[in-house]
Amino acid sequence: MQFVELNDRQRKQILAAVGSEGCFGVKSVFCEVNLNILTALYDPETERYLTRHYYVASVVTQGPPEEGYLLLQGDKVRFVSEDAEDAQEMIEIYDNECYAREQLEKQLMNQYQLKDADGDPLRTKADYLQWYLQANPDAAG
Repeated sequence: MQFVELNDRQRKQILAAVGSEGCFGVKSVFCEVNLNILTALYDPETERYLTRHYYVASVVTQGPPEEGYLLLQGDKVRFVSEDAEDAQEMIEIYDNECYAREQLEKQLMNQYQLKDADGDPLRTKADYLQWYLQANPDAAG
């Protein structure tokens, strides 16, 4: 398994899944959601990609934050939690190999030299999410 960059089709799939009303119960979730749409852990044997989401539910409700993982395979995006048996190995690698993931993300940020609305360089996957949503307003469908 290795960390790879997600492509635009995969990013749009993730945004559509997270932005759908059925997932979190609100229509405009992107200001309350931190998604990694830059990279994912790829398993070539199963052709699955795993990335993470963090939804700050307390912004909308008084409930606790909800966090978990997104599993992409083909055209399907599935929400999974830490105890998902069929994704357990990928989750452990995703969490335990964070240095490798962060290095790839830094490399991609340096390579693309993207800038935010203020002209400052993008440095994190959260910065990339905001930039991507501004650059692709129809990405979530």
